[in-house]
Amino acid sequence: MSRFCQQRSIRTLGIIFIASGIFFSASAANKAPKKQAASHSVHFHTVGMKNMVYNPAKLTISVGDTVEWFNSDNVPHMVNSDSSTVFQSPLFNPGKSFQYVFKTSGKFPYHCAIHPMMVGTITVK
Repeated sequence: MSRFCQQRSIRTLGIIFIASGIFFSASAANKAPKKQAASHSVHFHTVGMKNMVYNPAKLTISVGDTVEWFNSDNVPHMVNSDSSTVFQSPLFNPGKSFQYVFKTSGKFPYHCAIHPMMVGTITVK
């Protein structure tokens, strides 16, 4: 084997060695321990609206959870917290919905602004 071929073989082996070292260190980095997710997973809750009532009328959830009110009735509805500073939906038609993410704990009574006999309460822990 000529001296030129030997030098070329040594360079090729060196490149393979370096490349394999990069591959294995990248592979080891991917196996590093991953951080644990938060202990509470966020949940999605649905409150139905049918026959002029909220169902369920009382719901207990956790901070960060989302509540969706879905209108399955044959008339438009609204969802307004009794304390108007928390949430107020627009008027929404049958087949439509309104969502709200509860970011603080507490008790949140609500009603339909156009059908005052429709009432409910969300308790956030």
